Amino acid sequence: MKIHVKKFGLLDQADFEVGDLTIICGRNNTGKSYATYLVYDFLRVWDNLVELDISESDISKLLEEGSIKLDMKQYIDRNSELLKEACKEFKKMLPSLFSSKEDYFNDTEIVVIPSESEKDFLDCYKTSSKVIIGSAKNEILQILKESNSYDVLVSIMGEKDRMEYLPLPLLRDQIQNVIAKIVFKNIFRNPFIATVERTGVALFKDDLNIPLTRLSKQSDIRQASDLLKLFDAIYRSYAMPVTDNLDYAKRLFKEQDTESFIQKEHKEIIEAFLEISEGKYKVTQQGIYYKSKIPNSKWLTLIESSSSVRALMMLWFYLHHTAKPGDILLIDEPELSLHPENQRKMARLFARLVNVGMKVFVTTHSDYIIKELNTLIMFNQDRPHLSNLMNKKSYSKAELISTKQLRVYVAEKKRKIGYTLIPADLDPQLGIEARSFDDSINDMNRTQDEILFGEE
Repeated sequence: MKIHVKKFGLLDQADFEVGDLTIICGRNNTGKSYATYLVYDFLRVWDNLVELDISESDISKLLEEGSIKLDMKQYIDRNSELLKEACKEFKKMLPSLFSSKEDYFNDTEIVVIPSESEKDFLDCYKTSSKVIIGSAKNEILQILKESNSYDVLVSIMGEKDRMEYLPLPLLRDQIQNVIAKIVFKNIFRNPFIATVERTGVALFKDDLNIPLTRLSKQSDIRQASDLLKLFDAIYRSYAMPVTDNLDYAKRLFKEQDTESFIQKEHKEIIEAFLEISEGKYKVTQQGIYYKSKIPNSKWLTLIESSSSVRALMMLWFYLHHTAKPGDILLIDEPELSLHPENQRKMARLFARLVNVGMKVFVTTHSDYIIKELNTLIMFNQDRPHLSNLMNKKSYSKAELISTKQLRVYVAEKKRKIGYTLIPADLDPQLGIEARSFDDSINDMNRTQDEILFGEE
């Protein structure tokens, strides 16, 4: 998808596209995290913002006859209009999503549209979908779209009398939400984010309720409703990506009962991540523990473990238990607390994830990640000696990537624009030119040359 923003946090104006692997690099305080949070927040809430104009008469007919047929093509043809209205509604939510003042985003402009390569995905004529609304014990509705058809059949499951007590607006919203996902499902991926605050979330997730516990004991808090309001005020003092990380950390005990598609189908990616984490994790009712792969190691609490262990914890559980096909994984500063060797391995992990159908979106200050991606691009060429060199250096074809899969931007300030995102030059043979890093490295090298050879 393509995104245009104006007057959005630190970004004065920017246009960027989400590719298979999207990288934003640049100096501190230039808007990188704002761009990341924008992508994540929009993908988290968009399906509740798309208004499909399902009429009350359609809902009444459903309740009377037990089923209705809707033509999905009308929504596909109006996709630009629907997304434009969704962006307007999204702007209204920004103060809440970013936990900011109500007037902070008054001048903000946001436009989200499908990229050229995604427009074919809007035509979901050939695909089939089946969604059940309700619980396993109480299935309410079935929404069915057959392949090679634009028709969506909405049917009441069981006795129609059970629907009498269901609020019509809620019923309409549920149907609308499912159909919106069918129309846009190949464009708007399911997001998961690991924020730069993830180390704190991992370590202090149980302590973040301490202010609530203390305040709840104060004599002026008399009623449960006051306590709920207080809890909401404390909890919503963080931006949504951070609160979502906190929620995820708190439900890990239940999350570990499921297996991700990566755990089931791509054990090689699990092994590749083990080379970075250098150990494994487990969660009990008492907390989260880490054990090094070194023989005879003991299980340690996160407090007893290194900062890199805490930084990688959320990604470990996501890859093992949560990841779904087609997800988009967003990571703020993946290099956090990692040795350069593991930063390079992280770049190779990203390429593996992209090559199994996921999307990855990162912000980084790591020259090692960029340079390693360049290696993967350079290896992805038809040259006689490369195969032997890959074997010698232990690279796999599953790690190779092309510049067509990449979107790379440098966050910097331009005189007439302000803070913006500048597309980096991508060379099919040499890779990414990240002048944000190259300028600093070249300056450092020149300084050292002058120190060594200045007298001469």
